[in-house]
Amino acid sequence: MPERMAGRLEKAPREDSAALLEKNLREKEARVLQRAREAYPMAGDGAGDEAGAPAQLRQWRSWAAGEQLSVSVDALKDTLLQRYGLDVFGRSSEAYAKDRRNWDSGFLTMAGLVSGALLYLNGMHATAPLGDWRLGIDLSSGLRVQRAMRKGAGGRRLAAVELGYKDRPLAVAAEWGAEGERVRGESVGLKYRVQF
Repeated sequence: MPERMAGRLEKAPREDSAALLEKNLREKEARVLQRAREAYPMAGDGAGDEAGAPAQLRQWRSWAAGEQLSVSVDALKDTLLQRYGLDVFGRSSEAYAKDRRNWDSGFLTMAGLVSGALLYLNGMHATAPLGDWRLGIDLSSGLRVQRAMRKGAGGRRLAAVELGYKDRPLAVAAEWGAEGERVRGESVGLKYRVQF
């Protein structure tokens, strides 16, 4: 890491992060358990005492297993962000990267490695202005995409793109998912966003 950038990192705390990791895990597990209860497939008279159809149950189990893995990865990511103040480092790194005088081979190599790791663990959720236009990109984590493709179980909404005028609620949107081991388009259409 270039010295000018390394100087912007906070010093590592002396105590370990076990308590912080445990807290993050508990919070994320509670949210996932709540979503899992709400998404559990039910059938019958609506009284909630009959299990859903076998295909729905298999799909729910696959989804729940994926969510449990995401809990661990997200908790570890949040713990690292909080422990080392990486959000502040990220903002100062952005300013550093905008200055083309800093674009040497060492910085570009490091930026590629770090960006690749973040995309694999976290995906990308960004909105960028392009003149009079606004571009939104939402990519699932590489881990989730790899799991969906490898198992052949497929996955919904692995990638999405929106394009619209700035300050206008209407945008053209497209979403992609996976079916078996192939990427497939899920939808193309217009989105209208209302802010309250």
